[in-house]
Amino acid sequence: MEQVLEKIASPNEFILDPSCVLYIPLHKRDGASFMSDDAYGHLCTVTGAPWTPQGRTFDGDDSINCWNGASLNNLTAVTVEAWVNGSGGVIIDKGLWDFGPYGLNQTGLTGMRFQTGNGAGSYTNFDVTMAAGWRHIVEVAVSNDNLYGYIDGALINSKAVAYAIGGWGYNLKLGVRADVAGNYYNGTIGEVRVYNRALTPLEIQHNYLATKWRYR
Repeated sequence: MEQVLEKIASPNEFILDPSCVLYIPLHKRDGASFMSDDAYGHLCTVTGAPWTPQGRTFDGDDSINCWNGASLNNLTAVTVEAWVNGSGGVIIDKGLWDFGPYGLNQTGLTGMRFQTGNGAGSYTNFDVTMAAGWRHIVEVAVSNDNLYGYIDGALINSKAVAYAIGGWGYNLKLGVRADVAGNYYNGTIGEVRVYNRALTPLEIQHNYLATKWRYR
């Protein structure tokens, strides 16, 4: 049986990938504002969320606004990744609650909700269970295809998507809903990446293995 070897990711691995439209290593970014580490340079504005060596800590009223750059919009497929360790709330959101293009919402210590929508009344979501502690969460949403959820490099569930994902007019936010100030996150977010394509299962496993050393 072929053995998958753990590998530490090069800092340039995500920066130089043009399909990675947002890369925020929160364990490296202090201050009230900073630029994302991808090729697109999104301004990120912080409210609260103090820095720690493993990421930014959100205590129920903190958030990071990554605004609404053109590279984050009008995607027919999207992959969202995050390392998180918390007790509930919105991790990342880009649109009207449930109806936006994508969102990751932790439901208590051991629950995760994956969601995507068309921005006009149709949405798809599902909940999965997971172990408490640091987890690598990945959502893949593809227009007129499927919504996929991965935990720690493994596919956990999928559900059919019978529409084009949409609703791109909102700012991308971490730790809070994009449409209103609510469902704040409680916990630490270590890093976040957004791709303008569907990563393959092997790519998702690679990203998990290449970064988990920081959170274990």
